[in-house]
Amino acid sequence: MKAIIKEYEMAFEKMAYQLWWDALKLVFQKLKDQLLARINNWSTCLLLQGGKETFIKSVLQTIPTYTIGCFLLPNSLCKDIEAIIAKYWWQKGHVSHVLKAKYYPNTTFMEVRFGYYLSLPWRSIWRAKWLLESETIWQIGNGSRIRI
Repeated sequence: MKAIIKEYEMAFEKMAYQLWWDALKLVFQKLKDQLLARINNWSTCLLLQGGKETFIKSVLQTIPTYTIGCFLLPNSLCKDIEAIIAKYWWQKGHVSHVLKAKYYPNTTFMEVRFGYYLSLPWRSIWRAKWLLESETIWQIGNGSRIRI
């Protein structure tokens, strides 16, 4: 009889642990959904890097604060949250599309030439292009873009 009771207790503990873990997964998924909802609800594509930084620090990083205070978050969740924020930080915004359409629609940024009637922001970006050129390398890849 003791063995049956012990087996029942172990099964109950395992079931309780599984229910607890499933509930935590729902809480953690809700946390990720809240982050994505905030990103999607704002017109964030119009923000420059400074605005994105402020949005991340004042809005996105405050969402998981209460949960972090209550639970020790798994590493996988922390990596997921970090990936969501990083993807938002590095996504192209509206400004980059406008600059490309206006100043280099048929080429890449690295191949663009200095023209006439340029806006002050574009002149500033173009003049800092040398810094990118000095720190980047050209990779052959599959060879399809090599001109012979």
